[in-house]
Amino acid sequence: MATERMDRTGRTVRTAKPAASRGESAARSTRATSARPAGSGSRAYTTTRSAAPRAGFTPRTGATTRPNAAHAPRGGRPASASSARAKQARPAQRKQTGRNQTASPRRRGKRRQGAAVLRLIALVALLALALVLTKRRVFVLREVRVEGNRGYSASEIASMAGLTMGESIFDIDRAAVERGLSVNGDVKLVDFSVTWPDTVSLSVSERQARAAVNVAGVILLVDEDGQIMDRFSSVPEGSVVVSGMDVSISAQGRRIESAKSWQLGDMKNVLAEVDAQDMLSVISELNVADRYNLYLVSNTGVKIVLGDEENMAAKLVWARTVLEKLTQEGVRRGVLDVSTGKNAVYADR
Repeated sequence: MATERMDRTGRTVRTAKPAASRGESAARSTRATSARPAGSGSRAYTTTRSAAPRAGFTPRTGATTRPNAAHAPRGGRPASASSARAKQARPAQRKQTGRNQTASPRRRGKRRQGAAVLRLIALVALLALALVLTKRRVFVLREVRVEGNRGYSASEIASMAGLTMGESIFDIDRAAVERGLSVNGDVKLVDFSVTWPDTVSLSVSERQARAAVNVAGVILLVDEDGQIMDRFSSVPEGSVVVSGMDVSISAQGRRIESAKSWQLGDMKNVLAEVDAQDMLSVISELNVADRYNLYLVSNTGVKIVLGDEENMAAKLVWARTVLEKLTQEGVRRGVLDVSTGKNAVYADR
């Protein structure tokens, strides 16, 4: 707004009046509105609050105020609410960034650890593959050593035992060899050993027939352990026949068993003592039907009463001595009782 006035010389001078500040204008407008009378078609307005002055100005004086250092940004401009919120968020962002920087080495450590585990798994797989190839090419059977054999060759015994050249040495054990030899029944395994990487050693004994067990007309040839070696329809020459046994298992290659558990033990004990007294060649039969009335029959037909199995060695000493005399005298019948183990009583009956 400009005003005119006359100076001393009479010239008209126009002076520009400074513009009122926004705060002063707002205050004047408010005062003018409040003072306007109601009427003559005009409306009366009443303000309930003054207009909010711009930040940085004082309405009364129009002088600018210095902004608060905590809220004023660089350049002297007043801080807005959004900039204040941004400043408040910066420390949290810095903290979050610090946590990410701290977690980064941990992630790298986990990646390195995972790579180490994968390398270890690969190494184990390679070792397993190497072991399998070694087992197939190095640890295989190439030689079988046999000792104690008389009637069979080493290759025949190896075949009986089920051993095959080129098979894995890890698949061979004593139980398997024993099962293989038991099928034939003529050879018994005494000792077994493995010499790495490719040799198996067997110590065997060829079974000797000790008796022929009569089972319903079928003759089972057994050794001293009762192992069934073979079967015949008639008694092989020179064999001791075992009668009176209630046989429950008679499969070849297996041990004979009886429904009366004591019969096998008594048979083995008596035959062992007969062999020890060198009487197998003069005895033709052993009867085990009655545990307390065991008896033998000589080749000459004399019945030798043994009683029970107690003191069997002494009983057979008496039996051998008297039987020799009877044989010399030509006696071919009668009963020789040695059941006491202290004497021998002969009866011609």
